[in-house]
Amino acid sequence: MRLRVRDFGFVREADIALRRLTVFVGPNGVGKSYMAYLIWSLYTAEPDWRKLTETIKEHVEGRLGDVEGLRGGIKSALIRIIRDEFAEIFSGGLRQKLLEVYLVDDLRRLVRIGADSAEVLVTSDDGGSAIRITLREGELVMSNPMGNSLEKALSGLEVKVREFTERSEIKNAVISILINGEEVYEAPVNVGDLRDVMVNVIDSVPSLIYALFDGYAPYVMAAIFPDSRAGILRARGPLVYLLLRERYMPSMINDVDASFLAYVEGLPRMGERDARLLDIAGLVEEGVGARFAVDPSAPGRLLVERGGFKSALVGAPSGFRELAPLVYALKYGLLSDIVIVEEPETHLHPRAQSVAARALAALASYAGRTVIVTTHSIHVIDEFNGLIRLRELSAEEKGRLGYREWEGLKPDDVAIYAFTSDGHVRGVEVTDEGMDETELDRAVIELGNRHALIEGALRGRGVPREMSK
Repeated sequence: MRLRVRDFGFVREADIALRRLTVFVGPNGVGKSYMAYLIWSLYTAEPDWRKLTETIKEHVEGRLGDVEGLRGGIKSALIRIIRDEFAEIFSGGLRQKLLEVYLVDDLRRLVRIGADSAEVLVTSDDGGSAIRITLREGELVMSNPMGNSLEKALSGLEVKVREFTERSEIKNAVISILINGEEVYEAPVNVGDLRDVMVNVIDSVPSLIYALFDGYAPYVMAAIFPDSRAGILRARGPLVYLLLRERYMPSMINDVDASFLAYVEGLPRMGERDARLLDIAGLVEEGVGARFAVDPSAPGRLLVERGGFKSALVGAPSGFRELAPLVYALKYGLLSDIVIVEEPETHLHPRAQSVAARALAALASYAGRTVIVTTHSIHVIDEFNGLIRLRELSAEEKGRLGYREWEGLKPDDVAIYAFTSDGHVRGVEVTDEGMDETELDRAVIELGNRHALIEGALRGRGVPREMSK
């Protein structure tokens, strides 16, 4: 997925290609969170369900039980949704999502001052498939998907409906959707049940778009861990009450924080645990010397144990409250394919910042998630750099250095973008040697030089170094 943005919020111009691990750096107030929230909105915006179901129903209702007819109906419905009705189905949901995420009453407030419009272009990695979104005069205008790659892919769209040898009253066939011979969706279905067929076709739409746009699709699960997690969790009780009130007004809390709270309140999730996510959770717990648990029978439900003392999360140190949601998600949640984390370093000692960075890198490289991180921490960046170099070492060498054998980052899986105070976003080169210098590196050097100047001035006045400390 590639995102080209013009005059949106603080950002004058950006060209961002998401990788397994994408990192945003830069000074305060230059648009890192704004961009992260835009990406989350694009993924989680819901369609016009009525229009989507009507289109599918129109194409499949008269073909139930007829395998050949149903196959053609599903294919024509999907092509119509992508090529002709995408904007009609998805633009309204994205408009509402942006209003609720940024807590604005008018989309004009999201356009950079001095510009008459903002533009977001969502494309495949090669730019061959594109969706154009324009904010102008308070309205959101979305194009239907376009481009040569898109047309080529749609011409290679194939739908298969394969009946079971032994028929079942519940499911009697399998629907498979392929693009140029590559399967992008498969599910069992009852070909005689309209509702079951429609549910599966609706479910297939994100998978199809995801393949067309190299990792982008609307109305998919995307976990977001916003800044101030410690504060949100300390005020969890009142905030949940506010969200559940019958007369709750969206202007009281943005949709990012509301989604985060809803995710936490939904723990523990049912389902089989992912062994790799549990490995990453173990790395974090060992690294910070604490155990994070969810116990539905305990007061507060969310617990932290350290040094033989167990406490409710609300009373735990701020650093643990910052880390806890990610660890809970790794151990007890069904963590989505898209994970966005703001400032993982908040309230953490430098060693703990390093542990958090290792966990996020592993989530991308070991667990196969797409991870987006905003950060102000040189320790986080240095750890990512180290992990790029680490991949060259053997499992034994990694172990001697205190790393797991599965840790390490491939340069091609990492992208870093530097946001600047003039509104531009610059890609930072990533090679086998690590990441190129960023504003964070320059800030650390500048502050170190400032300290050296102070020491020099004191020595010039005849003040011994030990007295100046």
